Amino acid sequence: MSKRLNSLVICAVSAAGIAACAGRSAPPPEPSIVIGFADETTASRLGAPAIEVRTANPQPLATAELIGPAGTVAAAAAGQLEPQVPAGSVFGPSVGFGIFGGSSSGVGTGVSIGVPVGGYGATVPQGGLVRSRALILVPDMAAYRRDWAQSKVRLKFGAAEGNATTADIPAPAPGGR
Repeated sequence: MSKRLNSLVICAVSAAGIAACAGRSAPPPEPSIVIGFADETTASRLGAPAIEVRTANPQPLATAELIGPAGTVAAAAAGQLEPQVPAGSVFGPSVGFGIFGGSSSGVGTGVSIGVPVGGYGATVPQGGLVRSRALILVPDMAAYRRDWAQSKVRLKFGAAEGNATTADIPAPAPGGR
């Protein structure tokens, strides 16, 4: 077998493997809400301890608030309710591999690198989930340590009033903070 034909066979097998992997679909993501305290780096950057909320929901997270036992409200920090990202989406650079040619002029291979242009404003497919993240600054950590068990985190999903849903989740334990 010639060297060129060997290379073609190796490339074809590699391309078939890549195509087979690309054809597999992952199971659909499950809705979830995870609430806890943000790491020390984030708290340091914000200048105060913060409750971090991460969600995957059919609707985007519109608001996140800490409700104290006396009804006091601390909303997500300004600029800390992050843009929504469709769950299961792949953002960032992508790499592709291909084989072209096959005539008497020979066979070639190519590698492509894709970079998203124009931001990440992807739409959510029907039945898909939206990943959201919010950071809520804890205004008084001493009071929070004392009363956290009577506090809750209120999340509002969706922007339209008639289509919005609200979830009240118990506030996270302060731990060693």
